[in-house]
Amino acid sequence: MLIDFCLPAYNEEKILEKNILALLEYLKKANFDFDWRIIIANSASTDATKSIGEKLAAIDKKIILKNIFTKGKGLAIKETFQDSNANIALFMDMDFSVPLDFIPALLEPIISSQADLVIGSRMLAETKIKRGKIREAISQSYNILSRLILKHHYTDLQCGFKAININVFKKIYPYLEDDKWFLDTELILFADRLGYQIKEIPVAWSENRGVENKSRVPVIKNSLTFLKHLFALRKKLRQLNLL
Repeated sequence: MLIDFCLPAYNEEKILEKNILALLEYLKKANFDFDWRIIIANSASTDATKSIGEKLAAIDKKIILKNIFTKGKGLAIKETFQDSNANIALFMDMDFSVPLDFIPALLEPIISSQADLVIGSRMLAETKIKRGKIREAISQSYNILSRLILKHHYTDLQCGFKAININVFKKIYPYLEDDKWFLDTELILFADRLGYQIKEIPVAWSENRGVENKSRVPVIKNSLTFLKHLFALRKKLRQLNLL
């Protein structure tokens, strides 16, 4: 069994080398009974991300640099997964907002054929999160609105910690349109409406970026964009008789 660990990277020169090497060390020490690769999905970075990725790929054959020439987290994930010949692929944030110790819990349900898609949730009772009150309120509001608009029961659509059976992904791929942050929601909703088994797992989550390296996601603007996307997705699901 082969598992791809995909880390989308846009202008991550400050944390790329340190965190990729930390993931490499973790995976080697874990001694998993499956083969694995680390894929740096460089999403049209304009800083030193590409050159650092090339350096890392030269250090260990388990590290692969994949250059995507158009910016977008969703596009980076879609291209990486669609090209993958692995059995399972997962994606995670480069800043390890979810600690690496949660990797086994994310993979086990798919390895044991209990799920096709596993999603980390910051909203389950067992979760522990550390983030600002504004981001927390916006995230909670988004999940409530998405459940009302799309009629789903999942607690957290946007946590950047997910794993999927790669054959299932390739069947869902033709339905996925978003190239940015809304891909997470599309992936879950189409997997659900097409009848695939989804499992949520509780995860710890924290904002790991300092002020000088803060996330480049514009929270308020993206929240309004997501709302428009929710209604557009509802329309598409209805057209496909999936809602």
